[in-house]
Amino acid sequence: MCIYKYRDGNYCTNDPELNSIYCIFHTPLPKEKYCPEWQCLSDIKERELIRKVESGYYNFEGAKFGNLNVSLDFKAFGIFIDAIFYGQVEMEGEFSKGVSFLKAIFEEDTRFPETFFGIFRNKDSANIYVGETYFDQALFKSNVRFDRCFISYISFNRTRFLQKATFSSTFNEDADFSNSHFYRDADFSNSRINEDLILDNVIIHRDLLLLKANIKKINVIEKINRQAKIHYENIGNPDESDKYYFNEMVARRKQKRKLHRYSEKIIETFFYYGIKPYLTFLWYIAFMCFFSIIFFLIYAFTENEVSLSVLINCTSFSISNSIIPGQGPVNEITGVGKIVAGLEAIIGVFFLGSFIAIYSRKFLRS
Repeated sequence: MCIYKYRDGNYCTNDPELNSIYCIFHTPLPKEKYCPEWQCLSDIKERELIRKVESGYYNFEGAKFGNLNVSLDFKAFGIFIDAIFYGQVEMEGEFSKGVSFLKAIFEEDTRFPETFFGIFRNKDSANIYVGETYFDQALFKSNVRFDRCFISYISFNRTRFLQKATFSSTFNEDADFSNSHFYRDADFSNSRINEDLILDNVIIHRDLLLLKANIKKINVIEKINRQAKIHYENIGNPDESDKYYFNEMVARRKQKRKLHRYSEKIIETFFYYGIKPYLTFLWYIAFMCFFSIIFFLIYAFTENEVSLSVLINCTSFSISNSIIPGQGPVNEITGVGKIVAGLEAIIGVFFLGSFIAIYSRKFLRS
């Protein structure tokens, strides 16, 4: 019997290798990585892993693997606790009842393509969520990718990612990254999040990419965009912070009562919650042009005169009236013209004041 002792105090039940005290899974690899002996033992471990899984054996606690490129179908809960993967890993298939990679170490690039974690697919191709996946306290020393995976509940509590981590997958239940540490990018750009994405006490040294993520619940959109906003403020990137702030405010607006939801749409459309001064200024110009045409039409109907000089005069009046309130009453405008001029003055003052405030905020933050 192999002398490797599991966490629960029991010993590994696999037979030891010839002239060894360990089974094939717990036999250490040679120190010189990718030497012929290392590669040979790595291939043997890979073939034995496939054979064991096909025979219904799913406990690989403390196993030591080299390169892995496998497609596995686990019919019960999979155990890779304390496992060490010294080479490149590409592992696809199904962990339908869940799997634990607690404190596992991945030395090189790791990829899980089209893998089902905690999800059972029945004959009707309907997904049934029956298991949980744990990568708690795992260590990824190189890039890791979860590509087009379908994932039930998954936990990365206190997991460390030393290189880029990409999660372009569907999270059908909560994804818990509490207390995890990303030394480079955490990329959720192409992910689909159907429940909650928990990023409490997460440390990220580079980018937190969430803008293109497909998030189902509006309260989750608000929460994680607020967390991303705070992250970019902390690392000194106000431009990215503003993008997430805008998304946060849009999500917050959509959760309000109907009257407030639609009235606040005006602030969102014309003032962009104070993050895009140049677009606000363009709207200001557009309103002045709009009122110039209104004044031109009023003059055309009242004075029966249409000319380029009249249009220029109306445009000049519209600009001065929107910048300096009170131009309407002191100019020779009567009737409907005075009402329109007063309305433009109110809107103009509001737009101009907003533009100055938004631009000042943008300037001070840059």
